Formats: sequence, C-alpha cells, structure tokens
Amino acid sequence: MKKSLLGVIVTFLFLNANNISSQILLKQASLEKQIKNSSLVIEGKVLSKNSFWGSDGIIYTANTIAVYKVFKGELLKTIDVVTSGGIVGLRGLNVSNSLKLREGDIGVFMLQETIKVNSSAKKFINKQFKAYGAVQGFYKYNIYEDVASNPFNAKKGISNSFYNEIIKLTKEPYKEIVKYDVSSITSKTKQSNKIQAPTAITFFPTTRTAGTKSTITITLA
Repeated sequence: MKKSLLGVIVTFLFLNANNISSQILLKQASLEKQIKNSSLVIEGKVLSKNSFWGSDGIIYTANTIAVYKVFKGELLKTIDVVTSGGIVGLRGLNVSNSLKLREGDIGVFMLQETIKVNSSAKKFINKQFKAYGAVQGFYKYNIYEDVASNPFNAKKGISNSFYNEIIKLTKEPYKEIVKYDVSSITSKTKQSNKIQAPTAITFFPTTRTAGTKSTITITLA
C-alpha cells in the first residue's frame, strides 16, 4: 500500500513540474487555423472513457465518441479521442492543458489522426485521434444557453451561426451521421425550464383568528 501511494505522489509531482512549461506553450489558435490543421472536424458525444497504461509507460485515456456530424474528413460512426492523463488503479496522471472530457459531453471536436497508442490491457477497435490545440480542440455545447465554447472562444448560436462559420471555412456542407437537431433541443430545454408566474392568488377563508390553528387554503392560478 505504501509503495502504491508513493507511486501516486511521484507521478503527480512529476506532472506538476511539467505543468509550468505546458501552460507557457499553450497559445490561442483561431477557428480558421484549427480547421486548416485538423484532419477531422466532427460534432459528437462522449459515450465512455477508459484510462490505460500506454506501452511507453504513460497513462492515457481513450474517450469513445459517437459521431453526429462530419464537417471535414472521413465519415466515421465512432472514434477514440486519446488524451494524456487519467487514473489506473491507484496511479493517477494529471496533465495540465490536456483535454479532459466527461461522459455525456457534446460538442465540436477539432482532431488530428495520431499514432496508435498501444496497451497490453486493452484492444482498441476505433480509429484514434488527438485534439488539435489541446483543450482548444473541443467546443463544448451549453444547450440551454445555445453556446459552443472552449477556454478561449465562445460561439453563440450553435446551429444558426457556429455551423455556418465552420462550413464557410471548410467550403463544404457537413455530412450527418446521426440526426441531432441542436435548435430543437435548445428550444425544448428552455421551455421545460421556464417557471410560469401565477396570474392570480386567492386565499380561503380571507380572515382567521390568531392562535386557533385554523387552515387557510392558498390557490395559484
């Protein structure tokens, strides 16, 4: 147990020493540059995450993505976005500025095909990619606010603005793999979260004597 705990401490200390340089190296990339340097640009949803030891002795996480739309690149139904860091057993690796995804996250991914990361414990069936520009490589959707954002940019109007901006840069319409209507979902989400204010409030009876533990009925209309 002591040996395992020491391994966790050593691993995180090693990464913290490298965090400073990684923060300095991260520079903002424009959407145009991201698309130009990406071999695959897709809209998708994170289905699952699996952290593993790579054959190089580093912990990685394979984030399996269901592809909804392809703006640029190969038509694939599912892919793995491989990110540095993760937790395997009692060992953890936290890489600053590495993209960190959660199951259920939906958005647009700017991706580059990467050299396949091998693992003796897991066989991968999906094509592997890495995010272009680290954390910048994912524009996460906030469906309620109708915004797609990464740490540097926020794009208001996902379907009526952000899509068009991407299409203008790729110079071709997107291909739909799975139907996913952002505008419809946004509208339904807002409707379900609305709180209707009452137009009238009535009390019955309108008067009661104090201290008699009488009941008053309040009706909202």
